[in-house]
Amino acid sequence: MYKLKQIPSDFIVKEIFDHQETKGKYYYFLLTKENRNTLDVIKEIARKLNLKTKDIGFSGTKDKVAITSQVISIPFKRDQAKNLEIINAKLEYLHQSNKPLSLGDHQKNQFTITIRNLEDKPINQLINQFKYLENYFDEQRFSKNNVKIAKAFLTKDFKLAAKLIDQRQVQEHLKQVPTDFIGAIKKAPMRLLRLLVNSYQSYIFNTTLSQYLTNNHKNQIIKQDKYSQGTLTFINDKQIEQIKDLTIPLIGFSKTLSDNQEINTIATNILKQDNLTNKNFIIKQIPQITLEGELKQAFIEIENLIIQESQPDELNENKKKIKVTFTLPKSSYATMAIRKLIK
Repeated sequence: MYKLKQIPSDFIVKEIFDHQETKGKYYYFLLTKENRNTLDVIKEIARKLNLKTKDIGFSGTKDKVAITSQVISIPFKRDQAKNLEIINAKLEYLHQSNKPLSLGDHQKNQFTITIRNLEDKPINQLINQFKYLENYFDEQRFSKNNVKIAKAFLTKDFKLAAKLIDQRQVQEHLKQVPTDFIGAIKKAPMRLLRLLVNSYQSYIFNTTLSQYLTNNHKNQIIKQDKYSQGTLTFINDKQIEQIKDLTIPLIGFSKTLSDNQEINTIATNILKQDNLTNKNFIIKQIPQITLEGELKQAFIEIENLIIQESQPDELNENKKKIKVTFTLPKSSYATMAIRKLIK
C-alpha cells in the first residue's frame, strides 16, 4: 500500500490566487505553515493580535501534515502582523484591500506530492495516466464522526450531536449546563458546524456519483477504492469526455436538481434510506447551518500533471517513491487524484 505524508515535505500545496491590490483596511498576507492545520494557525494569529477568529479571512483550509502556502486577510493590524511569531508558520505581507478574504476566493491549488512505499516496478505498471478526475470528497471531509453528527443535526437530535462534537468549549459547557445541548453546540466555531453539515452533503454526493458510474459505465471502470463511507468508482478519460458536464446535487433544503434524472433519483433514495427529506436541512435552532443546496461538477480536469521517475525510498526499505506535480481547481482533493493515479 502506498504512503502519503510520511513527512510534511512530502505534501506541498501552493494556493493560486488572483488578488488585486486596492486601498482599504484589510491587509493581505501569505501564510506559510508546516505540520499545522489552518484553523489552529488562524486562532493563534487572532489571539496574538487581540482579534476574533472570524476577523481573519482565508479562502480555504489546507492540509495539516504538509507545507502549505495560502493568502489570509487581517484588518487594521498590519505592523503587528508583520512581526508576529507563529509556531511552525510565518507571514509575508502582500498588499492592502478594501474587502476581507472569504471561503472560495482563490482559483486553484498547485500540489507537489511524494508517493512512498511503492513496489519496484516500471511507472506504467504503477500509475494510471488521466486528464479527468471524479470530483469526490476525500476522508478529510469526514473524519471519525462528522456524518453521524450531521445526521444528528438534521434529525434535531442535539443531545447526540453535542455529545459527539470533539471541542473543549462544547464539552465544558455541557459539564456546567448538562441539558443545554444547543447552547453547547453554539460554543463550537460556526465554520466547523457548517463543515459538519457539509460532510453529509458530501457523503450523498460521493455515493450518488459512484453508484451512477457503476450502474452505467461498468466496462469503463479503471479502479474502485474503498473508503470510510463506502466505495469510490473511477472510469477512463474516454468515457468521461462524453459526460464531463454532469452535475451532482449537494443536497440542501431547496430541491436543487441535476439535469440527469437518474442522478436525482439516486440522491433522493439515499435521503429516504436515512429517513430524511430536504426539509430536514432547515435547522431553525441554529439557522447559520441551514444550507440551501447547490450543484457540483461530477468531474474536474487535472492540469500540468508531471510524473517524475521513481527513486529509492529512503523512509521505506526496498521500496520506491515517485514525485508528482499537478494543479486542481479549488474545493477538490489532491489525495483523490492520488487514489486514481495509483493502480
